[in-house]
Order: sequence, then structure tokens, then C-alpha cells
Amino acid sequence: MKQILALPWTSKLFFTTKPAELSGVILAAVALSCVAVVATPPGQCDAQEIEASYRLEEGWARLPEGVPAWGQTIGLEPDPDGNLWTSDAGDRVNQRIQVFDQDGRYLKEWTGVMAREIYITEDDTLFVADYQLRNGIVIVSATDFSEIGFIEGPLPEGVAADSKGTVYAAKVGGRNLKKFVKN
Repeated sequence: MKQILALPWTSKLFFTTKPAELSGVILAAVALSCVAVVATPPGQCDAQEIEASYRLEEGWARLPEGVPAWGQTIGLEPDPDGNLWTSDAGDRVNQRIQVFDQDGRYLKEWTGVMAREIYITEDDTLFVADYQLRNGIVIVSATDFSEIGFIEGPLPEGVAADSKGTVYAAKVGGRNLKKFVKN
């Protein structure tokens, strides 16, 4: 099966039939243009290059005055309304999740969470892979950030959930995936 890859430093699309050869893959869904972005070092996969027609929107998603500057934004997730949620935690200073609308306007933020990756369901449930402050998966309402649940211990760096409520955690250091099912 072929996969489409968009490598952000080249602005080109690639097809590959050998996804197993992709090492160090970072996957982020860029919600507002419905493009899947896969970043991997150049030359590490057997891929056929295809020209893309995308342009960078300069100045998109600016922070309002008084909000601390960008740290290391490392996670992106669309919500059902088309807003883009970002986790800004990699620098261990900002420890926040921020929300922007489709025009890049800053809507809100949730601080005090070391989110490596986030995942939002159709019913506005937010799953947060908090690998340092809480050491688990924090489950909150995406509307008001009230806590719904917590899965302790996986030290996750990636998180996803399915329609049955099963939660998946990826751990880079342990190089494994974990699956959590509801009781």
C-alpha cells in the first residue's frame, strides 16, 4: 500500500510503498488544510517525489500581547469545530495547550500541563500525553478543561483513542505501544 508523505522542509509530496523504512517518523495532522505531515530526515526512505501546491501563510497564529512567547510547539490536533490545538511543552517552561481558530486567532489556553501530544474526540474529550508533570494520560473536557479521567504510568509521548473508548499510548524511550481498555 502506498502512503502519501508531505515533508515540510521541501514543500513536496512523496509516495512510498515501504513505510517500514521510515525511521524517526513524527506524524502531525495539520487540521486546517487537511494535510497529513510526516517528518523524517531526508534520504531515509525510498520515495517518489511529486510537486505540491502549498504556500506558507506568514503571520498565521500570532500570540496576543501578554501571552508568553512560543516555546517548543510539538503537538497539533484539530477539534470537531476546525480549531487547531497545539501543545507547547517541549521547553519545560510554557507547559500549556493553546487553541487557535482557522484564521489563526488565539482562542484560549490551558496551562500547567506538559503535553507531548494531544488527541480530541468528536464529543470534545481531550486526551493529553503528559510525560513529565502527571506521568500519564490526562483526560479532560475540551470545553472547560475539567478532568474526566487519568491513566497512570505509561509515560506517554503519543496518544490516540478510538470510538469504543480504547486509549493508545506511544512511548519513544520504551519503544512500544500500550493499549488501555475501559473496565
